Order: sequence, then structure tokens, then C-alpha cells
Amino acid sequence: MKVNLTPQARDDLVAIRDWIAQDNERAAERVVSRILQTAMMFGQFSKLGRVGEVAGTRSFAVPGLPYRIVYAIAPEGEIDVLTVLHTRRRYPPLV
Repeated sequence: MKVNLTPQARDDLVAIRDWIAQDNERAAERVVSRILQTAMMFGQFSKLGRVGEVAGTRSFAVPGLPYRIVYAIAPEGEIDVLTVLHTRRRYPPLV
């Protein structure tokens, strides 16, 4: 299956990279790379994550990192990565 990053997920990765890069540029690249590698696994293992807090979503903690990936399996079978967030952040956010 194809794995797509939504604009929100792309923005999240840029923000994560920028935040970590303030202290260590190489570490920032490694973290983003590991998050992307994890997301690409959903192409083969679409139900790897647990059922998400929002209907129709799944959530998967990135091994060894304090981030989780929230994704959905689209009707056509593609995987849409919706957001990437720190495990301390609430999803969905309180309104």
C-alpha cells in the first residue's frame, strides 16, 4: 500500500526537526528519518497501530522515541499519515 503524508504531518515533521536542530542538527535528521521509516512500515502492516482516539484512525508509538504517528487507512487502501506528535501532547486536542 502507498503511504501518504498529509500537509499536517509534513508540518509536524518540520517542526520536530527544527525543535531538535536547535541543539543538534544530526540528531534532528536521525529522529525525522526514524519517524519516516516507521510510517513507511504501515504500507506493509496497515494495522500495526492500535485503534485511535478518533474514529477511523490508528495510532503507533515510534519505538525508542517520544513520538506517535496517527494515521488512517483510506477507502482505496492507501495509508494517510494524519499527524505526528509528541507523546505528551493530547490527540485530539481539547477544543
